[in-house]
Amino acid sequence: MTLKFVKAATLESAFHALSDPGAAVLCGGTDLMVKLRSGAASCATLVDVSDLAELRELGVAPDRVVIGAGVPESEILDSEAVCARLPLLERALRSLGSSQIRNRGTLGGNLVNASP
Repeated sequence: MTLKFVKAATLESAFHALSDPGAAVLCGGTDLMVKLRSGAASCATLVDVSDLAELRELGVAPDRVVIGAGVPESEILDSEAVCARLPLLERALRSLGSSQIRNRGTLGGNLVNASP
């Protein structure tokens, strides 16, 4: 079986590619790639959304914290403002795997995959 790879340049192109049957979102890939290699998951097309600016927003405003689904966990941990506002999130992220995993893994991916 041939696996198709699409690097989405825009949200619109990502949505278009994901409309294909058997398409899966790839951002950090720390859960998805393990599942694909083990046979626990399969897909026909991997749609890489890791460079989409809309998914990489990270910041603190007076009334909210914004963390895009594609922000790597290590970038969240590097944000002193986010960690100061969300100390429990900081603690949880520091308990996830190694620094290499946190450099690739995303909060969005952990939520979608119900990762601990």
